[in-house]
Parts: sequence; structure tokens; C-alpha cells
Amino acid sequence: MVIYGFYGPEPPAIPSPYVLARVSFPRFDVRGRVRFLIDSGATGVILHSADVEPLRIPRNLLQSSAVRRSRGIGGIQRYFSEPGRLSFNIGSATLWCDLDILIEDDNAAPSRIPSLLGRDFLNLCDVRLNYHTGIVSLSPVSVNDYGEIARR
Repeated sequence: MVIYGFYGPEPPAIPSPYVLARVSFPRFDVRGRVRFLIDSGATGVILHSADVEPLRIPRNLLQSSAVRRSRGIGGIQRYFSEPGRLSFNIGSATLWCDLDILIEDDNAAPSRIPSLLGRDFLNLCDVRLNYHTGIVSLSPVSVNDYGEIARR
């Protein structure tokens, strides 16, 4: 099974590869769709502020989550690490993967960086990106009978 994405945003910005996923956090009973920038330079899956607000994640409960700091193109940022699930609809099937998702701390400066699909997920897939042909595809290396993308 293949997860297909797309290139966006439109000019004048440089087109970049994105994929849509459903994100859920069992502890908060929260779920929603998020557009992730495919970023092989990011170590993990990261939700930035523009996507955190619509999900209505209870910020007061995040305080009990592990805190991680990250340094990247946007500077040093503080994140809460929370167990979550990424789900991808492929026709009538659903592929999913449980992993820790980093959620941007709202006490930090607002982020203009999109949410990122990093290596903790990308390393589970064969990734094909070709702007000239419009190809954005993620093929999980191993999927069990239930649609779970196997973690190594």
C-alpha cells in the first residue's frame, strides 16, 4: 500500500512535499486531520501551533508530558512529547502507526513552520519524491494484517 502526498504551497513559495494524515491522542480523546511537510531533517513528527489549536488539545494536561527541546531552522523550540497515532486513508483501507508526537509549547513564540513528518515515521517507509513528475509517495516497508505500520 502506498501513501500519496502532493506538492504545495503554490508559488511564490518553493513547492514542498506534503502528506495528509489523521492525528489522534488517546489520552485526550482528540483527533483531526493535519497537513504534514515531509522533512527528512526532522527527527520526529512535530505538530506546530497552527495545527495544535484546531485539535483543541488540553494544554493544561500537556504539562504532565515529557518536555523536549529541538534546535532547527526555526531556532530553539520547546515541545511536549505525547503518545499518539497517525492514520492514513488509502481507498477503503486505513494504515496507522503509534508513535510519540511532539507538540509545540504555546508559551514559546508562535511558529510559522508547518507541522513536520520526520524520520521516526519516514524511516519506516520507502520514500519517493520527484517534483518534476509530481510524485510524493510513502510505501511502508512492513504492514501487519490490521493495517499497522510495523516499527523496527
